[in-house]
Amino acid sequence: MSSLIDLLTSRLAILLPSELKPEEFMKLVIPHRHSMLLTQRRATLIVNRVRLFAFLFAVLTPVWGLIDLMVFTYPLWLGLATFRLLACAAFACLLFYIDPVAICLMPTVP
Repeated sequence: MSSLIDLLTSRLAILLPSELKPEEFMKLVIPHRHSMLLTQRRATLIVNRVRLFAFLFAVLTPVWGLIDLMVFTYPLWLGLATFRLLACAAFACLLFYIDPVAICLMPTVP
């Protein structure tokens, strides 16, 4: 098992820049005991990725309603369009009301 972990870490180390020492690489792989700066940066990246997907789904979900209009009859299409607009509103709330700074400053549980 240990040789498998060593093999994986050596393969992953090849993908990273050569200025990382092996002990620094292990600190990056294991998420515990990171510095506050690295923890905040990681949280910011996660929040930004969530906001990107929220934007994509907020735009694409109502557009899919046009396909529903062409395929389904009136009562079914109206119900689907209603739920699609509700989902679009939920994605828009994720997009506009997530504060990346507040997420980054939340305490982490070890």
